[in-house]
Amino acid sequence: MFEVEASNGIKETKPAFDVVVIYDDRSAARRAMKFFSELVREFGDEFEFHCDLWRFDWLDLPQVRAAAILESSVADLLIVCAQCDADLPGPVKDWLNRCVAEKTPGSGGLVAMLESHRSAYDIQTRTRHFLQSAASRGGLDFFLHEVDLPEIRLELTSQDLQEKANTISRVLEGILQQNKPSRRWRRN
Repeated sequence: MFEVEASNGIKETKPAFDVVVIYDDRSAARRAMKFFSELVREFGDEFEFHCDLWRFDWLDLPQVRAAAILESSVADLLIVCAQCDADLPGPVKDWLNRCVAEKTPGSGGLVAMLESHRSAYDIQTRTRHFLQSAASRGGLDFFLHEVDLPEIRLELTSQDLQEKANTISRVLEGILQQNKPSRRWRRN
């Protein structure tokens, strides 16, 4: 509970609402913080919000993971924000498994904010299932937000290279045709 002085000078007590965000990269952190800002905007009059951020790779360190587990086990809301083009890393799964084991059933929620390319649908499904299962084991409410990203082709085929070469050749040919000297101006 936090005491907050209202505009009329009377101190009011607002319950704390602790949020832990775990994310895989900077853009995921921004998405999660945008969501957190919306929570504060919507419910800031009712709760005193606090947010802790933990990046996936930080959890590779056992001491950091232990600190994250400690904070997460008492948080009201856990937010996992990640691209799901690969499975969640082992330390992240360990963090969540150990965190939900410490939670009191009905004491909070888990928000999964997942992005993936359509080609990674099976991985996204496994990640969603893992997070949903962890929430169930911990007695947490589960909220899901999934976004399909456009396909990105990382490899060029020989046909792609040939098409690019033909396009460039036509452009160069057009440039060279424009720069040909006029027939009237010949050197003798």
